[in-house]
Amino acid sequence: MPRVAVLAGLLVLALAPAAAHADSLVYTKGGNVWISHSDGSAARQVTSAGNNWAWPSTADDGTIFVAGGGQRVNSDGSDSDGSTEIYHLDQAGKQIGPFVETPGSRSTPACPTYAPDNLRVSPNGQRVAYNLFFCNNRDSFWQPTNSGTMTKISEDYAADMWMDDGNILISHIGSTFGNAAYAVYNVASANGHGPSDDPYLPERTAVASRSGNRVAVYEDDFDVSGNITQADIRLFATTANDVTQPVAKCTITIPAASASKFLAASPTFTPDGTRLAWDQADGIHTANTSNLDNCASASASLLVPGGAYPFLGQANESAGGPGLAISTSTKSAKISSKGALALKLTAPQSGTAMVSGSVKVSKTLRFASKKVNLLAGKAVKVTLKLSKKNASAVRKALRRKKLTAKISVTMGSSTQKLAIKLKR
Repeated sequence: MPRVAVLAGLLVLALAPAAAHADSLVYTKGGNVWISHSDGSAARQVTSAGNNWAWPSTADDGTIFVAGGGQRVNSDGSDSDGSTEIYHLDQAGKQIGPFVETPGSRSTPACPTYAPDNLRVSPNGQRVAYNLFFCNNRDSFWQPTNSGTMTKISEDYAADMWMDDGNILISHIGSTFGNAAYAVYNVASANGHGPSDDPYLPERTAVASRSGNRVAVYEDDFDVSGNITQADIRLFATTANDVTQPVAKCTITIPAASASKFLAASPTFTPDGTRLAWDQADGIHTANTSNLDNCASASASLLVPGGAYPFLGQANESAGGPGLAISTSTKSAKISSKGALALKLTAPQSGTAMVSGSVKVSKTLRFASKKVNLLAGKAVKVTLKLSKKNASAVRKALRRKKLTAKISVTMGSSTQKLAIKLKR
């Protein structure tokens, strides 16, 4: 078990400033992984099928690490309750390399082990940290993303998030008895330190901004039946961007009836500390945390109805998605004498697309490309144009043969090909 001391100048963590725009939010919704901008805009589905996805997070290169996998009995007699493997995905939902097992992948009666919670990837994508009910005990671990070799952090502290590639913010489980309520744990030294204990509620999880200017402690209390009776989020500024020197600022009260247990609340800051998100019963909520001297500005609002397991990352969202799957209800269309070709496009997610097209007569004639804003699930009218000269050539050719316009719709790195029959 690591030594986790109350702050005594043992370690001053120097945190590099994060970029000013943290700009992706990953989460689960409806059984799939989703991604959006940090304010919830431009949301789109990443995965195309359910796989017990849970706890997605992004590395700084924009790729996603997420727990997944089905319930099963393995050939060696061990079993899994699902969500026990670590998958690495790009933002189009394509799997990168093989999945990596966790101890929960092979639970046995002698060592019952469940799926990891609070799975979080380091900024460089080389390590993950998580918590686990492992052999009848709840422990925290970290491991390389390319192997199942794990290292125990503590039996008394839960892993919450990576401050950088070598330091993890951890929260004390249960009563502290003089230990730090939360601490910064250094992977290389296997030691950590934190601020002196405040009278937090019995259950808590702490997170911080990677810039070090903000700390949030999500906490709850419960009755004898395990029902939440009180929940809130305490917000702190810090001294000199040192998360072990918190300055109490504001409290966000969460209605007990809609509060998530601290193990599933998944609080998360943008790297610059200007926005906080967390899970409640009706979805992902958010608060503006840019000015903690004005607590009224940090009021909570629902950001993603039905969302869960939010994570705010440094990487930007890239456009595109699984198979892109843009469709058109326009199967055939006329080209006007002025060269206009009208069609309707429907995309599964909102975003900016570049639409281009061509038609082959004796040679290939190209429509002028057009940038359009597509809206998730809504048919958007798009008009492409040929020059008048080329339009005349197409209209004449249609008198003697059939022609097809080939349309390309590009969002990010993904392109959808469509074909529309031209008619006289």
